[in-house]
Amino acid sequence: MVEVGLLGKVAVSGGGGEVGLGPDRQRCVLAALAVDAGRVVSVARLTERVWGATPPLRARGTLLSYLSRLRHAVAGVEGVDVVRRPGGYALEVDRAAVDLHRFRDLRARA
Repeated sequence: MVEVGLLGKVAVSGGGGEVGLGPDRQRCVLAALAVDAGRVVSVARLTERVWGATPPLRARGTLLSYLSRLRHAVAGVEGVDVVRRPGGYALEVDRAAVDLHRFRDLRARA
């Protein structure tokens, strides 16, 4: 079963253990997608989430490179995928696999 961790170290793990997600900024891209797991996040919103209000000049190219690397990193993990959709990108994963969403659901039930 896939597990996406946002509370603490940003991580993805599956049957084969933890996936190598690369440098911190690249992990930040995964986190920016996982916050809206299953929903499309625009490139502009991803850029803002990763770099804030003043991104570097080459932010778009760097972001696209990070997305490509993340797509390859999770390719062997069943139940999770980074996909291109009209309007942006999405992390296709069951929201229950993301610790942040499980926490929010449990808090709402309390």
